[in-house]
Amino acid sequence: METIIVFKGSSQYDVLRYFANDLARAFGKFNYEVEIIDLNQDHWDEKLISILGSKKVAFFVGLNGVGIQMDLNGESLFTNMKTPFVAYLVDHPMYHINRLESAMHNNVIVSCMDVEHINYLRHMGAEFARAFTTLFIPHGSYVNKNDLISAKQSADRPIDILFAGSYIDPDEIRSKWKNSSSSILGKVADAIAEEALESECVPIHEITKKILVDKGILLSDSLHLEFWHLLMSVDSYVRNKIRRDIIEHLHTLEYRVDIFGNGWDQLNLASRANFLINNNMSFLGIQKKMKEAKMTLNITPTIHAGGHERIFTSMLMGSVALSTNNRYLRTNFKHGESILLFSSKNMNELSRVLEEHLKNTEKLNIIAQNGKEIASGEHTWENRALEIIESVRMYTLLQKTKETRMQQK
Repeated sequence: METIIVFKGSSQYDVLRYFANDLARAFGKFNYEVEIIDLNQDHWDEKLISILGSKKVAFFVGLNGVGIQMDLNGESLFTNMKTPFVAYLVDHPMYHINRLESAMHNNVIVSCMDVEHINYLRHMGAEFARAFTTLFIPHGSYVNKNDLISAKQSADRPIDILFAGSYIDPDEIRSKWKNSSSSILGKVADAIAEEALESECVPIHEITKKILVDKGILLSDSLHLEFWHLLMSVDSYVRNKIRRDIIEHLHTLEYRVDIFGNGWDQLNLASRANFLINNNMSFLGIQKKMKEAKMTLNITPTIHAGGHERIFTSMLMGSVALSTNNRYLRTNFKHGESILLFSSKNMNELSRVLEEHLKNTEKLNIIAQNGKEIASGEHTWENRALEIIESVRMYTLLQKTKETRMQQK
């Protein structure tokens, strides 16, 4: 039996550690032995060396590319072993450029959770396009069977809308690039941010390309990476600005809203009995809370063609997924039948969606059931594990074909 090695590191709220465990569990259902290398534990390197010396490794996986920098005698471990490494990104690749840059060698497969993230990597330059094989695989989800069985009907759920996510003051984010040493980059960042807020369906790299052309700017190689790092601030600004707008709008409505996450006390919203801002809760704790919520809100305006774990998990917990719109969700689900979608630019539309559905628990139950059926059949970690396995098999077959052709020349 072949072995899959999953590298596990650190992340906010330990989310990626749960993802790694869930993905490892899923791999084990497809006739593989799975080993987790926890980079936070002592002597992980000794465990890795022991495994490499005693087992046949099919491939390696690192959430957000954790483990991609492993080397053996000064050469990439994955090149040395001729064994693929899958960098399974669950964030935009711009947040992991340094890690990806350090591993532009053979046998790296970069999996993106949004189709547009693949296009972003191509915008980074020809060297990125040549270095990596890229795939589109969105987030998955796993929920304990006992939680599925004990899911309540909508009428028995006390929370109208649940939201889990942190908040950073977008004005503080923007002030940093305004005060940067390069006034040109600051002005470009301003223009990109404003356009991103207006152009709901256009990814940030496309907006960037358009604005640079409009302004007649050609970035030199020395500024290239500095500029793409600046885009992380712009992306963060847009996400937090839209989060703030939506949460402030919900505060004006008469629904029970429960928010879990760091930073929301900065808004100083007036006290209201049905609007509760709570301290951060664990990943598993949020899953439990979804069982108490009629709807679970997902605010991911900078995901344009991908799926997020929070959407699929809420569906599995019997909570209706209420999400900012994107074309992947429109393709895989139907508004009003298995999901509720709204424009991040249109608060009136959000109010209409809430008004129409929160008063109709029978309709909510139907949407929740339809969402659960789709999520359990198509969007679990087992689904994602199989997609990764099949992709690696195809990659390996193509690599062997290339080697055979080279030998024949």
